[in-house]
Parts: sequence; structure tokens; C-alpha cells
Amino acid sequence: MLETLLAVFIGAFLAFKLEGESRKREEIKKNVAASNSALFVILRQLNSLKLFQRDMIDPHRSDTAISINMDPLLQETHDDLDVDFKSLDFILGTKHQKALIEIYLLQQRFREATKAINHRSKLHYEQIQPVLAESDIGMSGLYEREYIAKVLGEKLFDEIVRITDQVVTTTDDTIKSSETALNKFLSALKDIYPKAKFLNFTVIS
Repeated sequence: MLETLLAVFIGAFLAFKLEGESRKREEIKKNVAASNSALFVILRQLNSLKLFQRDMIDPHRSDTAISINMDPLLQETHDDLDVDFKSLDFILGTKHQKALIEIYLLQQRFREATKAINHRSKLHYEQIQPVLAESDIGMSGLYEREYIAKVLGEKLFDEIVRITDQVVTTTDDTIKSSETALNKFLSALKDIYPKAKFLNFTVIS
């Protein structure tokens, strides 16, 4: 009788232990998948800004009339580039909360950069270009800062200069902080799950 009870107890204990280990493996699998999804989104955010910096900002960095000569873009919402922070809640129970907070702040900076780029593009398309098209210089070639200021008027010129400066600064700062935050986040994930495979990424140069 005692042997039977002992066997039942051991069997139940082993079943419970196996079930617990199975749940733990599933939890790890889910968390690693969520982490890789977040890494992919962050990488896409960073590469999006890197492309903009390389193709739009860098060619005009030394241009005193960059606010006019840097081309506008079509409006981009990047609605699909949002990190699912709820799926990353497991990080809050580790020593790496700061890495997650930095990713959250990075998400906000990316949104601000996108908002500034869209605002400048809208201003350029809807107000700058019509004035230039009606002026004697039209819409061809690059423009000198002083002459453009006279053509646009002080208020409009100051606004396009301000928002362009914001675009350049926000883009540069976000890219710089993105690379640091991304590496810290990846290091944190590897510390939490050292045996897991995480996304290998390459940032556009």
C-alpha cells in the first residue's frame, strides 16, 4: 500500500515538474520571439533614418541654403514601426530595466524625427514651392540663402529654416542614440537568455 502511494506521489511529482519545464520553455520561446520582433522594428527605424540622413541631409550639410535645397519627401507615417512593449514585460523582472526604458525613449525620438520630417515636407510642398514657382527663379537649380529669404519673406523663410534645423538635429541625435540603445538592448537580451538566438543586424552606413 505504501509503495503504491509512493509511486503515485513520485509520478505526480514528475508530471508536475515536466509540465513546469514545458511551460518555462514555451515562455522563453515566446519572449525570444517578442525580443527578435522588437529588434527588427528598431533596426528598421534606424535604417529608415540612416537612409534619410545619407540621401537627403548629407549632400547638403555644408549648404547654407539647405532649408530650401534639401528635397521634401512624401508623407510617411511608419505605422508598422511600433515596438510592442507589452510583449517585453518580462525584462522588467530582470536587472535590465534601463535597457528597455532606453528603447521606449528611442521609440519616442523616432516618432518626433518622423513628425519633423513630415512637417518640413508639407511646408516645402505647399508653401515654399508655389512661391518659388511664381518667382523669376522658378523651381530649377540650387538657391542662394540671401536671395531666397527675400523671395519667401521673413516669416516663411524663418519657419523653413527652423524646421529644417530641427529635422537635421533630431535625425542625427536619434541615429546616434539608436545605435547605442540597440547594442545595449541586444546585450541585455543575451544576458537574460544566453542560449537563445537573436537577430543579427547590420546598420546601413
